[in-house]
Amino acid sequence: MKALYNTDEALRKIRTAFKVLRQEGVQAQTRYVCCEQCGRPVASYFIPHVYILREDEMEFRVTGVLPVHYRSPDPDPASQRALGDQVHILLKLNGLEVEWNGDPNHVVMVMA
Repeated sequence: MKALYNTDEALRKIRTAFKVLRQEGVQAQTRYVCCEQCGRPVASYFIPHVYILREDEMEFRVTGVLPVHYRSPDPDPASQRALGDQVHILLKLNGLEVEWNGDPNHVVMVMA
């Protein structure tokens, strides 16, 4: 696949935001396992988890869109939404163009 977008700056900003999330007690990882199916058994169910799949990060240069996944240990939709809000706000504060509709069943999308 040929790169259509320069995503280096966006990925640097995402790493900065993820560092802040880790300081706040969230397990935040880029280049997390290859796919969602592989990642479920690896993730802790006791702390909030925010991650970018390796395959999504590789496709980011081509598509210009990067899904950021998140999961709260509390299955309550309000807790899931709070974590989604936290991710959405932190990414925006780091200068990224971010789309999220507030639905805890949807990923936060970073746009190149």
